[in-house]
Amino acid sequence: MPVKLAAFIPAKSNSKRLENKNYKYFFGKPIIEWVKNEVKKSEMFNEFLISKDINRPKALCEDGVTVEDVLSYHIEKGDIKADYICVIYPCAYAVTAEHLINSFLKMRDAGIDYCYSYGMLNGDYEMDAGGFYWCKTNAFLRDNIFLHKDALCYELPMIDINTFEDFLGAKLDVCYNHRERFLK
Repeated sequence: MPVKLAAFIPAKSNSKRLENKNYKYFFGKPIIEWVKNEVKKSEMFNEFLISKDINRPKALCEDGVTVEDVLSYHIEKGDIKADYICVIYPCAYAVTAEHLINSFLKMRDAGIDYCYSYGMLNGDYEMDAGGFYWCKTNAFLRDNIFLHKDALCYELPMIDINTFEDFLGAKLDVCYNHRERFLK
């Protein structure tokens, strides 16, 4: 039986530090559109869900609610039935179809239940890049986390956009590191 994969984008409508960040224009279109296009381009997902405030209870749109809470809700509701889930943040501009495919294959081939994207800080400190997280659905339901201590790390240098300064930094990152994709 083939393995089923789901892409899940948690796209709440507002952000405390950068208003409407998921829908800010980024090189000609809302930043979330770049992410959606790469998910579709990968052609690997059986299911694709964008969780917005309008398709979940108001209580799951409040401050303090985690992405894990929102994903658990959608699994329990039956919106996601896949064996593996890739949570991709709507501002993860550097994520490509190739990253999604390669990270899943590495995780699966290693027999690991979790994988996340990371970047390097000052060349020697590994940190979560705010790009994507893979998890085996049954492991997520057991542990209720994405950033598991035994996760496979997949290098994806990018700016995690939380503030206006981060947004500007991401635009500079595109100019230096991702020109061929964004500046055609």
